[in-house]
Order: sequence, then structure tokens, then C-alpha cells
Amino acid sequence: MSIKQTIPYSPEYGSPLEHAIVRALVKELRAAGWRPVWVCDGEEDVKINASTEHSALRQVLDAVFAVDDSSIQFQKHGRRMSVMLIGGNGVDLISDYHCAHDDKDSLGAEFAEVCDRVSDACDVTSAKSGAVMTLHIPAKA
Repeated sequence: MSIKQTIPYSPEYGSPLEHAIVRALVKELRAAGWRPVWVCDGEEDVKINASTEHSALRQVLDAVFAVDDSSIQFQKHGRRMSVMLIGGNGVDLISDYHCAHDDKDSLGAEFAEVCDRVSDACDVTSAKSGAVMTLHIPAKA
């Protein structure tokens, strides 16, 4: 799948590449049934309580790019998993992910597989303006 999006760019608000990665991460995990519930920045936890997918994505982006380092917690069937993001790392924005409980169970494995696919999607190209990024995410194996 390719996600092509126009992203407003500001050095204080993350790079277009990092926006594309966070958008792809949230969209891919949502497609697998995981919804973002919290963004933690080390000091403050921001609850994601939007009524629409678009609003939730906007809340996640606002919270993630308000600080340098953050983690997004996702929930599915009462289970929570988190992804650690380090701003300014470009293609290595996704620093780590944590699967609570046993990583080998089906939910942990599914979460890890989606995070790996997004994290490994390094075929990134920019358009002439530098404001449009295309992130190529391989289909689920």
C-alpha cells in the first residue's frame, strides 16, 4: 500500500518524512483493529478521545510532534501495546515497540508484524516541493 499525503512542514513540528511514518503507523494499526488511546511524552499523558479516525490522527500528530520523544499506546480487545518514537531520527523515528504480556501470542505477534512493516518501509521518496511524501508499506505477509 502507498500512502501519499500533503503535509504542512515546520521544523518545530517534525519533518514531512516523520509525519508520513506516524500517519502510516496509525493507519496500518487501525486497519488491524488497534486504536490509539494515549500519547505519552515523558511528563504528560494525552488521552486520544476523538470521535472520528481523522480527529484521532490529528490528536496523535499534535501530541507526538509537540515533544522530541514520545510513545503512542494502542489498544485492541483490552490489550495495550506501545510504540516509542524519537523525533529527528528520520527513517528511524520508530525507536522501539512494546508488546505487553507474551510477545508470542497472536495479538502481540500481530502488533509486532505491523510495526515491523511500517518501520522497514524505507522506500521513501519526496516530490519536488519536499512537502509530499510517499511511504511504501509492503502488504501483509
